[in-house]
Amino acid sequence: MSEANLQVKDLAGVDLGAQVCSYDDRDVMLYAIAIGAKASELELVYEKQLRTIPTFLLTLGLWAVWAAGSLGAYDPALTLHVGQNLRMRSKAPTSGDLEITAHIGAVWDKGSAALVEVNVSSAVFDAMYTIFVPGAGNFGGERGQRSDSALAEGPPNVLGSFKTSEVQPALYRLTGDRHPVHIDPSAANALGFEKPIMHGLCTLGSSVLEIARVSGTDPTSLHELTARLSAPVFPGATVSIEAWKNMENFYFTAGDGGSVIALSGTANFA
Repeated sequence: MSEANLQVKDLAGVDLGAQVCSYDDRDVMLYAIAIGAKASELELVYEKQLRTIPTFLLTLGLWAVWAAGSLGAYDPALTLHVGQNLRMRSKAPTSGDLEITAHIGAVWDKGSAALVEVNVSSAVFDAMYTIFVPGAGNFGGERGQRSDSALAEGPPNVLGSFKTSEVQPALYRLTGDRHPVHIDPSAANALGFEKPIMHGLCTLGSSVLEIARVSGTDPTSLHELTARLSAPVFPGATVSIEAWKNMENFYFTAGDGGSVIALSGTANFA
């Protein structure tokens, strides 16, 4: 099938190729600052003591998301990032050249929309980006499974919060995610938002960092992460964190402290 005739339902299994992604300590420190690392957290922002927050690696796999969008089956500017998985294979170095391969996994039919799963793999990490494609559903495919949130029992073990800033999306997009919905008011309006929204991966990284802070856990020891991104966060908002701990595993939610849950997921710190 030619690219001109490619439809979203046909994307499952498509090979997206490979790229060698190079980065250095400046990229690692910029990422940490963009998700809210403090100047006092020297292991995150100072080259002499630097360690890499594993969620930084998700910025390296974004090329695959754009490669999937460039196939012509949908307009990537009208999509949203709604889910994320990460599994570490080894400790993340503070610089290097990392070969990353990618392919499209499952494509789920959600009725009015489709979910496209973009999988990336490397010697250091594996990840899956779940992309919401409006208007691409109703093709007779499987709906997929909803994540189980029944892990929250009793009062949370961890309570925290962080305040986003108006400039944060402009800073975070320098880590590699240049989707216009985070900077361009007209692009945000086209997706139904009153103004540009925070990057889901930025809010996710900030949430994991806050959980580590409050629980006294090393954020660079993150081993595995799953997240469902369900509502936007607007720049300037304060995000409240609740987390339930079982051994080294956390089930967590991040939202406005009320009825709106922006994201939820699980995190394992090795």
